[in-house]
Amino acid sequence: MDPHPHASTDWNYVPRQPPSRVKPPPAEWGWRAKVRGASGGLIKLQPGQDELSHRVAVDRVQSALPGSRTIVVANEKGGAGKTPTALILSALLAEYRHEAVIAWDVNELRGTLGRRAELADPSSTVTDVLAAAPELARAEAEVGLLASYLRRQPQGNLVLASSEDGNAMRQIGHAECDIVRQLLLRRFGIVVCDTGNNAAASNFLYTVDSSDVLVLPTAPSTVHLEVTRAMLRMLAGRETTKHLVGRAVLVVTSSTGSRLGREEEEWFAERIGRVVHVPADPVIAEGGKLPIATLSAESRRAWTQVTAAVIEAALAPSPHDRPPGRRRAPEPGDPAPASPPSPQIGWSSLPQSS
Repeated sequence: MDPHPHASTDWNYVPRQPPSRVKPPPAEWGWRAKVRGASGGLIKLQPGQDELSHRVAVDRVQSALPGSRTIVVANEKGGAGKTPTALILSALLAEYRHEAVIAWDVNELRGTLGRRAELADPSSTVTDVLAAAPELARAEAEVGLLASYLRRQPQGNLVLASSEDGNAMRQIGHAECDIVRQLLLRRFGIVVCDTGNNAAASNFLYTVDSSDVLVLPTAPSTVHLEVTRAMLRMLAGRETTKHLVGRAVLVVTSSTGSRLGREEEEWFAERIGRVVHVPADPVIAEGGKLPIATLSAESRRAWTQVTAAVIEAALAPSPHDRPPGRRRAPEPGDPAPASPPSPQIGWSSLPQSS
């Protein structure tokens, strides 16, 4: 059965299970909370719909996953918001789930994940991890040894940055990515991958081939959406990536507050898991360091909904699920993993507006 029979196009998360009959705790937001405070706690109003939606989203984010999960953040169009999405997603996953979550820069050249992360120590990068791989892969190697190469952020997420040496990054392909990912998954349950702009690069193909959930950040502009649709068609046409499409999460944000048009929204909603609109945030738009704690309240609530949608997608069975042991991406020539059946929907372009 398709775990996502109908995509939601509202950024308020809709739970899949019946709501609990247990009376929720009193409101902590807005005027309802102020009334409670002014009355010394004697008047306890129930939370409003937005606060309830947020609580449900947080509960969903804290769900136990059936196994380790690799989440790929991808869009070939530059400026789509891949790096902020990877940083914020990994931070909220770590904060709400109370576990270490990895954000890994798998850019084919010099990525910006390490630059935009709030904390930049240590200076180690993916090339240092590869150099130390034999030692890190020892059965008796301690968790702290690998963590010493990662940049721990205030929310508890860990960043594995790309190297500033473009020539070194060009030498990282399928085999090197497999080494890094296996080292990460031996120690951590969730890896969020920030990718580059070249969908033909071997490290990009490795990442999508080995991922369980796809997140597509985009602006609502015509150019961004054309590139996004093209990527979805490409992934849907490959045996090793078609499982990503049906439960993908599209994250739409715009500095002007623009949203998808009705026909555009319907086109994506029919083909993927969720469409989520996120308000613009000046901290993200500045393009520098991205301290998660400085996000606006509205922005953080919307990103929490994104995170809940990603976890719901991660709860579904993945073709990469396998008995305990080594999990890896398919090698060239390996048989394709079985994919859950998906609706037969055409990948034609959007109809022309009348």
